[in-house]
Amino acid sequence: MNRIVLGVLCGIAFGLIDVLMTVFGNHPDRTTGMLLQAFSSRFAIGFLATNVSLRVALHLQ
Repeated sequence: MNRIVLGVLCGIAFGLIDVLMTVFGNHPDRTTGMLLQAFSSRFAIGFLATNVSLRVALHLQ
């Protein structure tokens, strides 16, 4: 599977889970802005987690 497609799918899944936790949680004010913020932050985490590769040089002796 393409990494970008996997990132979008993981981002949507993580975002929906976070929005559902916000909706069904005990938050006093559930505004549209709050739900968009929750979704977008988790979407970015899911997308970046699959598409960023950190190059680490290990020098073992």
